[in-house]
Amino acid sequence: MLGGRVNGHENDEAQNKLCPQNRLGNSLGNLKTVTRLAGTPQAVTDTFTYTADWNQVKTYTDPLNHVTTFGYDERGQLTSIMNHL
Repeated sequence: MLGGRVNGHENDEAQNKLCPQNRLGNSLGNLKTVTRLAGTPQAVTDTFTYTADWNQVKTYTDPLNHVTTFGYDERGQLTSIMNHL
């Protein structure tokens, strides 16, 4: 998943809340980070940034720090995807 709205929180197997909603999203409700296996040596994080004009995903950074950049035209339509490996 690339971006999206934050609508809740995550639970562990015992249904303990792991991540409160306000720590996952920005002021517009967009997902900023996803950390899997948080609190363990195997923790990995994905991060997202968004365009100011259309609120679309601008960059996605994977756990290996590889950045993918998304380009849009003046109407907010996706025009390019560049993977900076």
